[in-house]
Amino acid sequence: MSRTPWTLALYPRAYRRAHGDEIAAHYAESTAGASRTERRREAADVAGHALRVRLRLTSGDPLGRALAVAAPYAVTGAAAYALVVFAQMVMRVVWFRNPMFLPDGLSLGLITAADLILIGAGAAVLGGRWRAARRLTLLGTAAIAVQQAATGVYVLDGPSRLLSLALSLVLVLGCPPDIPPVGRPIRRAAGVFAAVTSLLLLVPVLGGGFVLFVSVIASVVPVLALSVVLAVAGPRSAAPGAYAAGIGLAVLPWLTYVVQMLRWEPEITGVLVALPAAGAAVAWARVRLARPAGAGG
Repeated sequence: MSRTPWTLALYPRAYRRAHGDEIAAHYAESTAGASRTERRREAADVAGHALRVRLRLTSGDPLGRALAVAAPYAVTGAAAYALVVFAQMVMRVVWFRNPMFLPDGLSLGLITAADLILIGAGAAVLGGRWRAARRLTLLGTAAIAVQQAATGVYVLDGPSRLLSLALSLVLVLGCPPDIPPVGRPIRRAAGVFAAVTSLLLLVPVLGGGFVLFVSVIASVVPVLALSVVLAVAGPRSAAPGAYAAGIGLAVLPWLTYVVQMLRWEPEITGVLVALPAAGAAVAWARVRLARPAGAGG
């Protein structure tokens, strides 16, 4: 006989009073005759939902809906930069025959594995496999963390990339599970964003140069691409406000370069703030112009 899960107490009192019996009944039905492991898994699901309710991260909350928009861009953005890092290492060894500043041994193996995993996460988003994308993003971030802890920070990435991946992972895990970003429009937009970002960042690499995570181009290019996506795709979405908020959240992982700057760069930061603001303004204007005459206030 299944008991009421203790995790039910994690819900806010008002929510528990209104929905507690329903949750307990669902738990009892789901765990009837189940093994201890399955009961623990179901209890963990209840605890996770309770935490989302407390933090207002459900699909019915504005922040939850914004995270559902931000999450696919967080994954494909990380995948785009991983592709650049991987291509950069391959080109310097195979094409330019110049291994300067490249890692070796265990560090090279971990970075290569992490980049390929993150690229796979981006491909999973484009294929509509959101669960796989979540797991691969977690695994790729963990691999970068292990690499930096075990062998030291890779000079062309620095600690700011790990912080960026950690922020991206927060956005990914914060996406409400009942509204996974698997719709064709958002997958298409996330794919275009990743393609434009990676192609523009590869330009200096093809010329024999380096792309550092803390460089201006590595921040401005993805933020510019996200701003254009907001201006173009935002007005077409069912909830333009949530879309704009989601793009704003997706910009955050690209601002972590500041942890490695020796001094604050107000000009660069101003540009990175102005770009999405301009995108939001264009999107707002398009929404207003698309309204029928006399609609609204």
